[in-house]
Amino acid sequence: MALAAAPDPRAEESLSLTENYCDARNVVAVTLRHDFDETPRRMQVTAEGMTMELWASELMGTWTVVHHGGDGISCIVTSGQGWTGATDAAVMLDAALGEAVWGA
Repeated sequence: MALAAAPDPRAEESLSLTENYCDARNVVAVTLRHDFDETPRRMQVTAEGMTMELWASELMGTWTVVHHGGDGISCIVTSGQGWTGATDAAVMLDAALGEAVWGA
């Protein structure tokens, strides 16, 4: 007897900017592209060895910081609005990490 997997309750809805979200790296990437028209802008490894990536969209004006774990799972760390084509990705990523991770 085969068991069917339970359907994903989020399959029909978009990801919220305020929702905690972790999944396989490629699933997170597809979600950010599809739901927010975001693309990768900058990746850096923190002093603590954490791989962080900034995604952003001029169309939506949104940005998202994603942590990529060594296990292949990526998690949204923080996100916001106010991204423009003139935004400096390095400055935005540093500021976002300072606020979200270290409470600066």
